[in-house]
Amino acid sequence: MSSDKAVTTLLYRCILRWNKQLASVPLDLRASHVDEVLPGFRKQNNGSVGSIRELAHWGFRQEATGTDALTGDILTKGEHKALLLDRGFQALQILNSEYAQALTYLQSTRKKHLDAHGVQFTVGTVIRHKKYGYKGVIYAWDRVCDRPPQWAQEMQVNHDQPFYGVLPDEHDCTRLFQGARISKYVAQENIEVVQTERVVHRAISNYFPEYSSDLGRYIPNAKMQYEYPGTYQASDAQSCLTDSNLLLHEEAELYNDPYADPYEDDPDYVQGRCPAKEAEAQSQQAARLASGSSSPEEGGKAAGDEGMKSKSNKESKEGAEAKGDVPEQSVGTDVKR
Repeated sequence: MSSDKAVTTLLYRCILRWNKQLASVPLDLRASHVDEVLPGFRKQNNGSVGSIRELAHWGFRQEATGTDALTGDILTKGEHKALLLDRGFQALQILNSEYAQALTYLQSTRKKHLDAHGVQFTVGTVIRHKKYGYKGVIYAWDRVCDRPPQWAQEMQVNHDQPFYGVLPDEHDCTRLFQGARISKYVAQENIEVVQTERVVHRAISNYFPEYSSDLGRYIPNAKMQYEYPGTYQASDAQSCLTDSNLLLHEEAELYNDPYADPYEDDPDYVQGRCPAKEAEAQSQQAARLASGSSSPEEGGKAAGDEGMKSKSNKESKEGAEAKGDVPEQSVGTDVKR
C-alpha cells in the first residue's frame, strides 16, 4: 500500500469514528462547516447537510480529476488528491475542536441530570410562581442552587433545594413587572403546576417544538431530551410555534392579577398609571400604522388620537417634572422570582 493511500485510509477511518460518536447524540453539523470543507456537497444534495458518513463517502469518492469548487481551476489528478486530503484533515480538525467540546458538554450535562433526586418537576412543565403570580415553562433545573448562598438569602428562599430555569409568560411579566423578562431562576418551594394554560414567550420554539393537551405540558426538543433524560412521548403532541409569536396573542389587562396589585411598591406605579406600559402601547400602535394594517380612514383617526395622547402625555410629564415626581423607568433584566 502506498503512503498516500495509507494516509487517506487512516484519515477516512478517523472521520467515520466521529460518525459513530455522534450517532446517539443530538448534535447537528453546521452548514457553514460543510460548505467550508466540501463546497459542492449541499448544492448537489438540495441543501442537505447530511451525516458525517455521507460527507466522507462523497468527499473521498470523487473523481480523480476535477474542478476546484472554490476557485474554478481545473485540477490534475495529483492536485485533486492533495486537495481532498487537505480538506479531510481540515474536517478532522474541526471535529476534534469545536464538536469535541460540544460533545463533552452534552455528555457531562446528561450525566449530571441522571441524578434527579429531590427534583419534583421536569422540563416542559407549565408552572405558576406562588408569590408573584406569573406563569412559565421549565426549560432547565439544578438539584441545588448554582448561585451563592447570599443571593438565596436576599431572595428569601432556601439555598439547599432544586432551582428551575423558567421561561416566564411575557404578557404576565408586562402586567406584573412593566416589561418582558427572558428567564427566571425559581426555587422549588415557589412553584405550583398549571396544566390547563399555555405560555407566550418569544423563545418557546427554541426549546419546545410541540405541546400536549393531554399531558398539559410542552414537549422538549431532541437536544433537551438528551440533556434531561425522561419520558416525553405524547400521542396528541402538536406544534406550538404560535406560542413564540407575540403578535398572535392579546395583551393582558393591567389589573387582572388575582394575587395582588401588580404595581404596588413599584417605581413605575403612579396613581394607577404605568408609563412603561403606555409607552409600549404607543410603540405598538405606531408599528401597526406603519405596516398599513389599518384602513386609511382608521389609520388617520388612530394617528390623530395617538398624537393627542402623545401631546397629553408630554404635557403631563412636563408637569410632573416640574413637581419633581417623575418615576424612574424600570429595565427588563432578570433579577429574581
